[in-house]
Parts: sequence; structure tokens; C-alpha cells
Amino acid sequence: MNAFLRRVAPGKVAQPIPVGASCLLLLVTCQGASAGDTLQAIEAACVQRIAERPSLTAKIRMQTVRLTGAEVIISDSNGTYEHLLKGDQLLFRVEMKNEVTTRSRGREVRAVQQLLTVCDGRFAFTLTQQGTSKSVVKNLMQPGQSTLADKPFFEGLRRGFEVKVLPDAKLGDEDAWVIEAIPRQLGPGQPAKMVHYILKSSGIRSKSTGHDQMGRRIQLTQLTELSFEATADAKRFRFELPKGVEVLDLTK
Repeated sequence: MNAFLRRVAPGKVAQPIPVGASCLLLLVTCQGASAGDTLQAIEAACVQRIAERPSLTAKIRMQTVRLTGAEVIISDSNGTYEHLLKGDQLLFRVEMKNEVTTRSRGREVRAVQQLLTVCDGRFAFTLTQQGTSKSVVKNLMQPGQSTLADKPFFEGLRRGFEVKVLPDAKLGDEDAWVIEAIPRQLGPGQPAKMVHYILKSSGIRSKSTGHDQMGRRIQLTQLTELSFEATADAKRFRFELPKGVEVLDLTK
């Protein structure tokens, strides 16, 4: 999963992530699927499992590494993720503390941001706070922004990537399908390869990694401590705009 939002260097306004690269920011055996399954069989099994578990809460970690000449920018975010399915709508909320480390010419600069992304099923709002500075970006929800291996996720894979089903893997005690996705056209800043780990029991992308053309990992989105027991409160997915903060509306 590429991400739910774009982390930015200190002093710059946060922007939403490029969705195509994200089919990021992330499972246990689905009925009807078995070892050596095709992409179509995996999709059908995941859609079934997702419908059986409409809510999820988990811990989330998102990391990106950007290499630009002599400069290295590392963004490391940790926090919570939750979503709720209401009919055909997916609501989600991500709260994270983001630490940005910039290394250049022997110097290192650190900055801390508080990030909140709330999606009401149609619009996604991202609030970034750094010190006393706050900014809000409004965008349309895009396929791949959640951690579900749902129909929009698979449609995005087929549309923009060369896809290969790799041998199954273990994530802790869970069995996972592994899908490799290579962009048909590599865009600026986009990983040259994504690898998605989908839990067979739930259809959740609990881990996604992005790699550059040299094979180095430059992106990570990972969920841990998944819980499907509690039903999330729909009020958690209503964004409240802080007083005095203008919205950068990208929906137009």
C-alpha cells in the first residue's frame, strides 16, 4: 500500500499520494482458494472474506526513503488504522506521528509531524500539523488507499501493472498470498516494483513493499495487531475542520 497520504519535508504543504503507486499503504485462507491460485481466484476469495468482516482496527507503520543526489529523506510514520464498510462505502481513519529525517552533506535534520487522514466514503481529508502550523488537503477517495484487497485494488493492478502471483508466505502465524506488481509505465518517484502480502483469512493487505530499480526497498506499509471484533463508530469517520485552517481542495 503505498500510502494514505504523502509525507512532506518540513515547511511544505502535505499533498495526497499518487494513487497508482500506492496500490499502496497492505492475509489467512479464503474459501475456494488454494496454493498456486490465479489472480482471479485470489480476488474472488478476498472479496468474500472482506464482506464477512466489515470493520478493522490495527496498528500501522508507513516508511518511505527518497534518494535525490547527495540527499536522503526518510519518512517513518507509526500510528493506528481503522476502517468500516457501510454497504458499498468504505470509511477509514489513519492517525500517525511522522518523523522526517533529512541527511545531506554530513548534516542531519529532523522534524516531527502529526498526520490525520479521514475518509467518509467519498472524500479523503488529510490534516498535517507541524509545530503550530496546520494544513488540510481534500481529495476524492481513490482505489488502493485502504488496506483491502478488494475489487478496486485488483482493477487497479490489472490496469496499470504487470502482475505475477508469487509463492505463498508466512506473516507471523498467518498464511499470505504474495503478488508482485511492476508498473507498465514508471512515473516520477514511483517504485519500480511493488510486492503485496494479502492475508488469506481476511483479504487484508497487511504488508506492501516498494522497491527501486536497484532492488532497494524504498517504501513499506505494514499492519500489525489486527482486530475484527469491535464495530467501529461511524462518527469516527467524519472530518472536523480545525478553526482558522483553510482547505486545499483538489476535488475540483
